[in-house]
Amino acid sequence: MYIYRAKTYYHLMIILLYLKEEQYNVLYIEDSNLVILSKKLVELGFFKKVIYLNDSKLENIYFRMLITIYKSIVFQVLHKLYAKNNMTIITPQHNIHGKLFNEFIKCKNIILLEDGQYSYKKVINNRINSLYTNSIYKKVINKYFLTIYNPNIEKFIFCNKDKLSKNLGKEFKLIKNKIKEINIDNEILNLSIKKRNIFIELFFNDMSIVNSSKSIIILTQPNLDESIILLFEYYINKYLKEGYMIFLKEHPREDINSYDRIINKYNIKSINKFFPFELLLLLNIEFNIGITYNSTAIFSDIIKTRIIIGND
Repeated sequence: MYIYRAKTYYHLMIILLYLKEEQYNVLYIEDSNLVILSKKLVELGFFKKVIYLNDSKLENIYFRMLITIYKSIVFQVLHKLYAKNNMTIITPQHNIHGKLFNEFIKCKNIILLEDGQYSYKKVINNRINSLYTNSIYKKVINKYFLTIYNPNIEKFIFCNKDKLSKNLGKEFKLIKNKIKEINIDNEILNLSIKKRNIFIELFFNDMSIVNSSKSIIILTQPNLDESIILLFEYYINKYLKEGYMIFLKEHPREDINSYDRIINKYNIKSINKFFPFELLLLLNIEFNIGITYNSTAIFSDIIKTRIIIGND
């Protein structure tokens, strides 16, 4: 049995490119925006069943820490008693909760999915990325936590091994032999005609994007300073004067209405922020120029010229 876990459309895209339909596949989803796809994912034959996890999050941080410690100790004991080799879980790095706790107890084999550009950073917002934790507790009680020190993780799926090597030191050396590198653009382009049509039916329902001969895509990141947004405006003004059509794709974790001001001011075409940008390859869409602060999607082959403000 193969248990898959998706918290975002991006996770779901990688999962669908990775899985084999002839296997017994079960999907857990943790985002209400994915619920609308549940029935179709089963009908199209990807999964035997899709389960929505809607567990409420404990607000009190100290109580949450106590629960985590308790569950991690219980997990170590139960996992030793019940874990088997006939199940594989494919998951991003996020904490185990809800019904997934029972699945992880029974599983000895884990494959960890990258989580976009966050997986390539050791420090995020002045905190150590949980994947590369320096917590002694998580290194000792290691089978419960989804970190690079978990011995049950047999494989790490990343899209850019070179970037990972550049950004990390000893952490990269620890997992380099377990890394499977995938090229999302190549995986999409190599889909069979049948599967391409299935992907289009699944992801492009009621979505239309005009392919312009002069077009620009702006790819955002959460929590950007106003100064970065002003730089976006500089490029918008510059290229509007040159006759370009401007598109904007917000990051899925972007705060609601973060870019409404500039979208309305410049009549920018907005692409659904939950939609995996790379899948536009299926429609033969191309952008002359892509502008971002630090989005991994900027390296997609559908962008011809790249402006990365974070590298300026």
